[in-house]
Amino acid sequence: MAVSYTQGTFLVPLMLYFLLSGLETKSSLRMAAAAVILSIHFSIYVDSVIFMIYSLVFLMVARVVARPLMRGRGPQVAAFLVAAAIMLLPQTYYAVSHPAEYLNRFYADGAVQSG
Repeated sequence: MAVSYTQGTFLVPLMLYFLLSGLETKSSLRMAAAAVILSIHFSIYVDSVIFMIYSLVFLMVARVVARPLMRGRGPQVAAFLVAAAIMLLPQTYYAVSHPAEYLNRFYADGAVQSG
């Protein structure tokens, strides 16, 4: 678990930097880079699932709360979502076709334990 935590503390801020700077500068390349970093994190570490959810919730909340930031950023958000979907497809296919083996990642890291 310590390795996951160490790598996560490096990858998550990097992903958030590219996500926010991509929104501020209207850069589709930075938004796609954020999606690639998130997808690489998802393919390797279990804790990235929560950051994927946080990213989507952030984009939805920002659309409501920070309208000036999100105004005219449709192509950039689409670049983030499409790049993430393309990069996550292989891992999602593996999770659906081999659910027991995929869930072993959660049990091995101690993400799902009782007691």
